[in-house]
Amino acid sequence: MLKHVVMVKIKEDCDVRHCCILLEGLMQHVPAVRSVTWGSNAVTTTSSFDFCFIVEFDDLDGLTAYDTSDYHQLLRQEIRSIRKVSHSIDFFDPF
Repeated sequence: MLKHVVMVKIKEDCDVRHCCILLEGLMQHVPAVRSVTWGSNAVTTTSSFDFCFIVEFDDLDGLTAYDTSDYHQLLRQEIRSIRKVSHSIDFFDPF
């Protein structure tokens, strides 16, 4: 499995509700997505992020299909509207 992890620091007075709605529909709209999970930070520190989501794919082709999909563009646009900063990483799960 290839995991796509995104961590987001949220601007003041913004929330992630619309992102969560988009994430709920991700598997319906992007067939290459095998699973998706998300959540808000449970333990706040000075270096922590506020929100994270993980999307799983079979391979790099699946990630590419997701990255170029119209639905991902909606999600990306929503994240950009509420973020201070975000970081992502893509890695193959060895298990």
